[in-house]
Amino acid sequence: MADKKKRLTASEALALLFDSFTSGKEVDVNLEELVDIDEGEGGNYVDMGQQTDKQPEEGEEDEGEEKKGEGEEKEGEGEEKEGEGEEDEGEEKKGEGDEDEGEEKEGEGEEKEGEGEEDEGEEKKGEGDEDEGEEEEGGEVEAEEEEASPTPSTSAVRHKRPLPHTWKKNVIKEKRLKGENYKNTMGQERPPKAMGPPCTSQHCFKSTTRSCELLTEVERRGIFNNFWSMPSWETRKVYIQTVVENVPIKQKKGGVDSRRTTSLLYHLQLSDRCKIPVCKNLFCSTLGIALRTIGSWLTAGMKPNTHTQPNPKINKTGPHMPISDGDQAFLKEWLSGIPTVPSHYCRQVPSYQNKKFLEPGTVLRELHKEYQNAANENGKRAVSETYFRKVFGEQDYSVFIPKKDQCDICVSAKVGNTDEDALATHLRLKSQAQAEKAADKNESSDTLSVWTMDLQRVLLCPQTKASTMYYKTKLQMHNFTCFNMNNRDGYCYAWEEHEGSLSSEVFAHLQSNHFESVLQANRNIEKVIVWSDGCGYQNRCATISNAYLYLAMKHGVSIEQKFLVAGHTQMECDSMHSLIERRIVQDVYTPRDYVVIFEAARINPSPYRVTQLYHNDFMKLSGTYVTNIRPGKKVGDPTVHDLRALQYLTDGRIRYKLDFESDWEDLPRRISIPDNKPFKWIPLFPAQLPITLRKYSDLQSMKNVLPRVAHKYYDDLPHQ
Repeated sequence: MADKKKRLTASEALALLFDSFTSGKEVDVNLEELVDIDEGEGGNYVDMGQQTDKQPEEGEEDEGEEKKGEGEEKEGEGEEKEGEGEEDEGEEKKGEGDEDEGEEKEGEGEEKEGEGEEDEGEEKKGEGDEDEGEEEEGGEVEAEEEEASPTPSTSAVRHKRPLPHTWKKNVIKEKRLKGENYKNTMGQERPPKAMGPPCTSQHCFKSTTRSCELLTEVERRGIFNNFWSMPSWETRKVYIQTVVENVPIKQKKGGVDSRRTTSLLYHLQLSDRCKIPVCKNLFCSTLGIALRTIGSWLTAGMKPNTHTQPNPKINKTGPHMPISDGDQAFLKEWLSGIPTVPSHYCRQVPSYQNKKFLEPGTVLRELHKEYQNAANENGKRAVSETYFRKVFGEQDYSVFIPKKDQCDICVSAKVGNTDEDALATHLRLKSQAQAEKAADKNESSDTLSVWTMDLQRVLLCPQTKASTMYYKTKLQMHNFTCFNMNNRDGYCYAWEEHEGSLSSEVFAHLQSNHFESVLQANRNIEKVIVWSDGCGYQNRCATISNAYLYLAMKHGVSIEQKFLVAGHTQMECDSMHSLIERRIVQDVYTPRDYVVIFEAARINPSPYRVTQLYHNDFMKLSGTYVTNIRPGKKVGDPTVHDLRALQYLTDGRIRYKLDFESDWEDLPRRISIPDNKPFKWIPLFPAQLPITLRKYSDLQSMKNVLPRVAHKYYDDLPHQ
């Protein structure tokens, strides 16, 4: 059983050492085994042979001796070896170099031993105080490492931890990932990534499939910064594979044997995730990467994963089991039973003639669920949604998205509220109108000018993605378009709501002023045909008829107005509206921004001719030739809505048609033509039209998200 160790306070240990030095008596304490001084509840204690944190109770056995095995000597060992002149074993293991001289040199040995022990004691105490002071100041001496150390007096060893982010090769990788300048492993300086110049190609400027000119430098800089802020190269590869579309080639040059079967369509994605088609030069220039890099990334995306097993075995019983002919036949049969609607807008396009459009609001995911239920009820295997969508497209099905209001008669007939005779008459008139318009288009020439015209949907201004604008009333912008079916020239007449209204006088002056300039520029025109919808205040009213009759008598040409059937008013000028709306991809702050978009919307064959109108540009006739254009007078007679065509002759007569296959008839209305004082155009609006106070207040509240150059425009708006 191990002997109990005596624990002394620091002051007691020093007093004992002093007595030994002055009296010459040997102290029964090995000073080299005093290893630490800890602060306990009762004061400072000197631990002989073990490092402790607390003062042990009386009679407690010092277990530190047995665990440490530091080679301490038992009590009385010094007396047994006294006089033998042997080296102290404990001092030899501690490496202190002190020797016990024995009895032969007792006085000299005691003197040296006293001096050595006193110095060593003071040194141990100083070290203990220094360690304790470091611990209080936040030093990093670890108690666990000291307890595990075989030499308690040895200081704790710090272990160096690796810092990979500071390694030279990793620093180079990080700089290269961020597009910063760096030196490669060969010491070559690599410049930082920079955005290249914009596209200046005339081919792109004239192209109808690319919109390089729509991207501003600010948008390009945002795309560049977003690309080089991506966290990894894999993210950039996925981004490139997303914005570059791989499509089959449309045609091959004759006599050229090429193995290329696809073409790449490049797009740049804006912050609102809208993709703008651009050329590959602008694509590479904006992103600041080489074309060969893009090609390698796209090739890697099309290659199969080489880490997987080649030609994996097909699971013949799981979801990858080949679809049987019976299951495919059931799917096609089920699709054939889905109710469809006719195409009112794409029937003249060969690729759309056989399209079967589903009801508006149809969701393919919900349709697939219905198919799954039907397949389970009939004991057939239900294919996946991906395969369902593939067959859905192969069978020429498409979800119908109406571009305009649908025909009331067609919708009424679909629910069984219209008799067959009325529907048959309606469809006959629709077919006649379409055939008549196609014939006029084919006959258009230098002497026969054929036009279509319509008012584009209301454009709102300002238009941004700011959330503060969602529930605010905005300024309205109107755009009246005219399309020449002979040379495909397009004309836009734009005005704001405070510059003019949507009255019949406004449209009468627009059409009269437009054809006035056309007839003056082309003196060889003998006849003008105008196709439009049957909107009353816009096209089919007495005010419009007075303007056309005035124009026909003034220039000596015949003018015909022809109206399409309601609900089936698809015209060539609609392409202008569609193209303009596709070009609105950026924020619009003032109506002037819309005018710029109109001018740049089309390049081939020529840009649209845009005229911005103000209140003093609108005129009206000082008198009227006819006050009513209704072909009947009694109840039950034809009304204005039954008119299919109106003809204005140079002698002041007006004729009409109720059916495109019938002959012209004189309008049974009195036409008053003054002899000595012809009509003239006079101003329509004496001043700007005030907007409502609420709209003005809403526009003022939006100025915090508008540039400063637009503030004055909204401050000067007339309001109530």
